Amino acid sequence: MDSIEKPAKLWIEYTIAILLVKYTMISLVVIGTVGNLLSFVVLMRRRMRRNSVNTYLAILSCADTVVLYISAFKTWLRVATGFELLHVSDAACKITIFVFMLASHLSAWLIVLVTANRFVAVCFPFRAVQMFTPKKSVLAVVVLICVLIAYNVHLLWTMHLHEFEYGYKQCAPRLSNDFMNGPFNYIRLASYTLVPFALVMGMNASIIVCICRTSRQTVRNADRALTRTGLLVTNTRTLQRNKQQITVMLLLVSFSWLLLTLPFAVISLINFRYSTNHGRAATFLLKTTSFLLMYLNHSCNFFLYCMVGKKFRTEFISMFCDCRRSLLEPRPSTFKGNRTRRSSHKRAGEIPLTVYNASGRTMTAL
Repeated sequence: MDSIEKPAKLWIEYTIAILLVKYTMISLVVIGTVGNLLSFVVLMRRRMRRNSVNTYLAILSCADTVVLYISAFKTWLRVATGFELLHVSDAACKITIFVFMLASHLSAWLIVLVTANRFVAVCFPFRAVQMFTPKKSVLAVVVLICVLIAYNVHLLWTMHLHEFEYGYKQCAPRLSNDFMNGPFNYIRLASYTLVPFALVMGMNASIIVCICRTSRQTVRNADRALTRTGLLVTNTRTLQRNKQQITVMLLLVSFSWLLLTLPFAVISLINFRYSTNHGRAATFLLKTTSFLLMYLNHSCNFFLYCMVGKKFRTEFISMFCDCRRSLLEPRPSTFKGNRTRRSSHKRAGEIPLTVYNASGRTMTAL
């Protein structure tokens, strides 16, 4: 008599997957929220806004936070409490899927924009000054958001909440919609991973080649100028070093995106067939791990900026020093015995402010 195989939930792989969701996923949400918030505040400071690429990174921190809450936190909440936002109503099903797809696509294509910015800045530096300005970067983000809204808006009427027997619910397209149940899954995978993957990989390879070529040329030019002035050599090398630091930071961000989302892309292409409950539990653990790596991508950028970006670290430390200084310094108070007089001036519209002490002598003229 053949032995009956135990259910998938009783296998150790399934238990590990559930524990990972309960404890690792909520940790990624908390750490990612704090890191993305700090990234946004630092990148939006006046000195950082001068670089157009920081606009993309600031919006990227917002998109990453939305993905963490609309997907990772929602999944953790379902495992921990049994509450599923997708199953609240048909409207919740449609809106949740739409927002998730919009934010995830925005995050991926912002990486493409960041990489394109560095590609032009490194390989075509003279064109980059005209092509990438803070205003044009904002315009590029607005256009990208509009395109992605138009691309994903169909989810508001193609996704539906289905209710089955025994209280089972599912947010999915109708079974009669052959396009949404077939070709659309491959189109979604291509637009979220495959096409951005190809663009980022190609531009990153070109950036590395251009950096090596430019570095050799800069060293030769600096050595030739050494006989004329040492200041020129110092300034050239300093500018080159700063440019390379920014480029290395952005390369690290794009490569981390590639590595952390690659498992999810590969697993999405595989059509798993379960012959045993043990295989079903092992596949569940594999998919859970790929999702955790994807969520790690949405929560780790702040640490990458701090690790490689010297200017980001300096601005981050300066922000805390400014906050500490504003809290510790006492507010200016009115000195006793001084009085303020406004004197007329010959020029219209100008009213200088003169401060006198108790004896009538002038102390300060503003």
